[in-house]
Amino acid sequence: TSRIDVKNTSDLIPVGAIRKAVVGTKDETILRILVQNSKTNKESELHFQKLIYDRIDWNSAEDIAAINSWISQIWFRGGNKSKTVVRWHRDEELWIELFHHLLVIAALDRNIARLTTTDVMHAFNDFFVDRVLKDKNGADLPPRDVREKDAFKAKIGRLATTTRWRVNGLIEINLEYKNLGRGAPQEYIPAITSSMLEHFKKTAEFMQSRKMTTERQDSKDLEHWISFLRKLP
Repeated sequence: TSRIDVKNTSDLIPVGAIRKAVVGTKDETILRILVQNSKTNKESELHFQKLIYDRIDWNSAEDIAAINSWISQIWFRGGNKSKTVVRWHRDEELWIELFHHLLVIAALDRNIARLTTTDVMHAFNDFFVDRVLKDKNGADLPPRDVREKDAFKAKIGRLATTTRWRVNGLIEINLEYKNLGRGAPQEYIPAITSSMLEHFKKTAEFMQSRKMTTERQDSKDLEHWISFLRKLP
């Protein structure tokens, strides 16, 4: 097995928190590390190959040191030992979807300015930074950290695509008809609260249970959905 040159930089960033092997504790899950390519966002696994798994002596300080040396090489070869990837939580994804739905509602009523990805990211981080979310088993996750621009831009590009299409379309229409009483575009940033997000989450879960998981650009009869969004607590 070729040795990893820790002096070389890498596009592969470990996902989650660093874990180390402990003498006397057998844990073969530690022999593989999930990584994400910082350029493509594609995930893959790196596997420990210095020893045959069935022959690892978990009570041997030498074997444990070899495993931990490999883990450290993977972690540090990117040149930033604190740089990790935190998986996106469903609440974060729903926040992005709700944010754009609220933009649609606002654009139906008045002339709003087009927001940049940075504008949305700042509002997102204001809501989530230091917030403690729950995992699928109900346990507390570490407080959320800031989502950086590149990661946020990549994520938002895959979410709420149809809703963003509607927002942009309404903004263009409003610009064309700004002389008909709606005036110049005004900045509008939806102020999402925890209760709004929770209410939206329950509705999204209900829709998913009814197999309503896709959205069409030519959707009609949206009165009930629009009414629901306008009445969010």
